[in-house]
Amino acid sequence: MLVSACSSHVQTPGHLSKLEGAQVNSTSRASGHDPGTLMVAPGEKFNADEDEIVSDETRKAWLHALAHDGEAKGMDAAAYAKLRHNDEAESMTMLKALEKRYPKASFIKTMMGQVEQHFGKKEEAAAYYEEGMMQNRRDPVLLFKIAEMRRESGKLERARSFYEQVIEIQPDFPGARVGIARCLLADKKSAAEGRKMLEDILAKNADDKDAKAALAQTQKNR
Repeated sequence: MLVSACSSHVQTPGHLSKLEGAQVNSTSRASGHDPGTLMVAPGEKFNADEDEIVSDETRKAWLHALAHDGEAKGMDAAAYAKLRHNDEAESMTMLKALEKRYPKASFIKTMMGQVEQHFGKKEEAAAYYEEGMMQNRRDPVLLFKIAEMRRESGKLERARSFYEQVIEIQPDFPGARVGIARCLLADKKSAAEGRKMLEDILAKNADDKDAKAALAQTQKNR
């Protein structure tokens, strides 16, 4: 039920993709997830009605979070910031109420993380993603999302451990090795190793856009 695992894209339930123009990218295809299917962790018991309720309610919460994206419409910055803050708070309230009804539905925690990621709260997003992971430990998409949030918030060692878990589950998962390379690049002592890793990735797949972008950034920073 995830559209994208790339940090540059907001992750949405599959049935939202048309609403906001999202595309199902290579990550979701490679992960084996059907973007229109609710992810159910081991031990979760869902019937079709419960699945539909969770899917519909998380969709409503997500659309609420997006309600005023890019629509300042002449408002001053403070007023618009308050409006966006209210969107976030109300979306999270909706999800927390849903979680009380379906505490074993790991996707609700994942969506909480997604909302917080959308509003730039990387630490909070990672924490929610990790809570979702506790119920669904073998989901490479979720592990990748955690790794990305931890890396972007500067928790490089923790991020790397999650990227490595992704690769352990799915060795060809798009972006996981690039993520490790980016962690290495962030430390001067291991930067050369990170560049070599990117070069190796591109030697195998010259069209890897993430690896190209990461390598280009290292050249700018020299």
